[in-house]
Amino acid sequence: SFVAELGFSSIIIEEDSTVVIKALKNKEESLATFGHLIFAASPTIDAFCNISFSHSRRQGSIIAHNLARHTRHVSGYLVWMEDVPPQLQNLLQADFS
Repeated sequence: SFVAELGFSSIIIEEDSTVVIKALKNKEESLATFGHLIFAASPTIDAFCNISFSHSRRQGSIIAHNLARHTRHVSGYLVWMEDVPPQLQNLLQADFS
């Protein structure tokens, strides 16, 4: 919903779980343990004009993993879109090497 609020009409959802990707693509009710989350996300996903799903191997999502670990230490609401916070620069630069 945050991406929709920013005005994007096309998105790519990248996930390291093929089970989650299949559940998001499927229009039927998901019986998975996370099915309620898929159900809640469906109206938002359906609102986009162009949406694609991409599977990335877990090894390919090291940055996402490190960002998720970083958020444990962030209180409040924080958004960065262009500049990388100084404490995360090394993590992101390591991915390009």
